[in-house]
Amino acid sequence: MSTDALTEGVLRLADEIESGQAPMVADPSLEHIPVGTDAVVHQLVYSTMLWESSHEVAGRCMQAIRSGVVDFNELRVCSGFEMLFMLPKECPRKEERAARLLATLSAVFEREHRLALDGVAAMPKREARQYLDGLDGMTPFVAARIMLVTLGGHAFPADGRIARVLLDAGLISPGEASPADLCARLERAVRAADAPRVYALLETAAGSVPTRRRRRSTGKTEKSESERAEEPSRPNGTGGSE
Repeated sequence: MSTDALTEGVLRLADEIESGQAPMVADPSLEHIPVGTDAVVHQLVYSTMLWESSHEVAGRCMQAIRSGVVDFNELRVCSGFEMLFMLPKECPRKEERAARLLATLSAVFEREHRLALDGVAAMPKREARQYLDGLDGMTPFVAARIMLVTLGGHAFPADGRIARVLLDAGLISPGEASPADLCARLERAVRAADAPRVYALLETAAGSVPTRRRRRSTGKTEKSESERAEEPSRPNGTGGSE
């Protein structure tokens, strides 16, 4: 599908989603940021909980983290086992999610010598995105959400859930469902002024999409095309985390 056709289709889909729901509210990640918490680090943690999940589950994960540690710096030095113990049972892909988050927080600390990304907020948008993309454990979805929701840049978050919404709408083919490629395509297709609204509406629709399918014959988890496409970018130690 051409960029112009994708633009038209995505905008039409967003309008259809909007017509069937209550008025939009602010992104849930922007609510109740603890006093003294770096806003970019907060978004990094929240968006990692939202990746291949939902706002509902991400909110429960954040509550569990706040109950388990004093702050994100204490979270950074947790072991993978401790992180897994904190996350609620309904959190999908727990081992990979925990490994990615701990890797990213450690990468931030190694670069900044503190757990803060206020310097990234002051960078030109292109440099800020390159910085985020270069962090260990980072996914295109999380980097794009930080840019769009917290830094006010032009980006479009996409993961397997967003891809499935577009697949179901006939706007992309299975071969076009790689999250990294889809982030870039949607960023080109949806102009900066429309991106926050369109993404929020697709996210609403994605929240109702099951994160996994089960093979009837074996009961084993079956990955989507987009999940398989993202596997090579996993941080070390996350293989077999399903």
